[in-house]
Amino acid sequence: FFSENGASYITEAVEKGACAIVLDAETALSPLAIPVFRVENVRKQYALAWARYTGHPEKHLRLIAVTGTNGKTSVSFFLSELLRHAGYQTGLVGTVAYSDGKNCYPSDYTTPTPEKLYPLLQKMKE
Repeated sequence: FFSENGASYITEAVEKGACAIVLDAETALSPLAIPVFRVENVRKQYALAWARYTGHPEKHLRLIAVTGTNGKTSVSFFLSELLRHAGYQTGLVGTVAYSDGKNCYPSDYTTPTPEKLYPLLQKMKE
């Protein structure tokens, strides 16, 4: 889902008030007047930042993953409904939709980006 290198927007980000830059360790960069944090994996750090920002809701939930080549969506919906009928509150993250247990949202990706996933997990926790 990322088709451009964010490093090309650093100057614009600084001009608009960015207070720090996080970028891959190997990206070349001219000196800046704000802190620069170099990391091995920007996407991983981005996800970890969202997890921390939302209070690590994933630590307060029982998560079940469904893997395989075919049938993941059907199994996920069946499992969610079975658990719900057994008295558990359920949420769902999948190809067809995301659900926080009360509301259903159309999905953008099978696995949502961190800025969508962690707030959704937070709603599930609530």
